[in-house]
Amino acid sequence: MSEILYNLFSKCCMRRQRQKPLAAGCLFTDGRHVLAGYQPYKKKPIISGIGGVCESGESWFVTTIREMFEELFDIQTLPKSLISRISKEVPYRSKSTTDNYTFAVYTFRDLHAILKIAAEYELKSPLYPKGLPKNVIDLIFLRQHKHAKEVCQLVLLPYTKTMTIDEDFIKDIQTLKFKTE
Repeated sequence: MSEILYNLFSKCCMRRQRQKPLAAGCLFTDGRHVLAGYQPYKKKPIISGIGGVCESGESWFVTTIREMFEELFDIQTLPKSLISRISKEVPYRSKSTTDNYTFAVYTFRDLHAILKIAAEYELKSPLYPKGLPKNVIDLIFLRQHKHAKEVCQLVLLPYTKTMTIDEDFIKDIQTLKFKTE
């Protein structure tokens, strides 16, 4: 009998542990595109969403904002008042949880509002030496990715349920020799 209770209790605790997010992030979209980041320093380079692991005692939302600034701007420390302002002035559109990952959904207009709020704090980013970007285009194209610790380039992907990148296209990219102006 005690073994049955132990097994039930263990399963209940495991289920409860799975419900608490171990990681969190955000997804920016306009319904046609999503913003993603290229991470070349992983064992196998990937394109992923914006997010990461919750730090001790951190709520999923604080993780979301912290990871947003770490991965978009390589800014490691944020004023608590900035997180609070974003929470109040730019509420997420929806929230979704899969396994141990929770993410907030924002629009590109929301991202623009977040950039505007961040500019007021005069934060310094090694990825944007002339100042934080003012819009999504600047976020993507003015990024000095060679200084990035985690996410190098930012990319727009189609908003779709399935996606495969053509292997020949990948080969084309790998053989590309391009001189910048």
